Amino acid sequence: MLGFGAIANLAGSVISGVNDHFKGKQELKKVKLIADKELIAMEAKAKIAVQQAKVDMMLNTQDNDFKLDMIALQNQKKSWKDEFVLAIFMIPFIAIFIPQYHHFVEDGFKAMEYIPEWWTYLVIGMVVSIMGLRGLLRDFMSNSNMRLKLKHKENQAINDIKHTKVKIKNIDNDLKGQNNKASLFIANEEGFSEKVYKDSLGFDTFGIGFTYITKKESLDILNGRINNLEETLSSKYKWFNSLSNNRKMIIISMCYQLGLNGFSEFKNTIEFIEEGDYIRAGEEMKDSLAYKQTSQRWDRQIKIFQDG
Repeated sequence: MLGFGAIANLAGSVISGVNDHFKGKQELKKVKLIADKELIAMEAKAKIAVQQAKVDMMLNTQDNDFKLDMIALQNQKKSWKDEFVLAIFMIPFIAIFIPQYHHFVEDGFKAMEYIPEWWTYLVIGMVVSIMGLRGLLRDFMSNSNMRLKLKHKENQAINDIKHTKVKIKNIDNDLKGQNNKASLFIANEEGFSEKVYKDSLGFDTFGIGFTYITKKESLDILNGRINNLEETLSSKYKWFNSLSNNRKMIIISMCYQLGLNGFSEFKNTIEFIEEGDYIRAGEEMKDSLAYKQTSQRWDRQIKIFQDG
């Protein structure tokens, strides 16, 4: 037999283990809360950065509009080169409306496909310089660069948020792992019984040492059984998935009350459901012992099923 000291040491080890378990769990919860705060802060920071960038772009756009107006006024004072450049660009536009020149315009634009790239940039540079669009081009390039920076910031914020979500998920998994470990240990110690029995102290007990069950726990169990019923009905009856949600609900309710075997005895009801005659299918439900025993419940179910 174990001595008192050995028993005390064993009890101390068990208590220490339990304390370590819950202490570790509390630490994980604390880390998760910190990670949640980091995620919220990063999301807010990302939103602020995006909004600030949009404001900056709007202000730059307004500044560009003002500069464009100034450039347009200055262009009116420039030399004949402006008119010459404008005339060159207008020639194809005018020629396209003259039938005998259509092929010249078409051939000309086809030939431009073979112009070297450096020549294209040279022409653009000359036009920008002559037309006084240097400031506008510079602002355009600046805005393009700002858009790239904004995109980079958005991607960086998204990546930071993803990493934090992964961290939180890992913490959740660790918490679940600790819960599962404790659950397996307690289930092994308590045992399991489908039926109610008297424990050593005379209390009515069921399941895994349960002496009571809350409504939330009952609903969780109910939802699990409903999901199992829905999966079974989907695989057993081809027509089930084509039903409306309300009609599915009633079929599941019938199976929950009667069992799958009990529901399968409603052969006429099932036949009319297959034919899509939901009115007659509902009427056939009344021809049953279950209807006679709980007629008010079944009247409600039949009405819902027939209305769809």
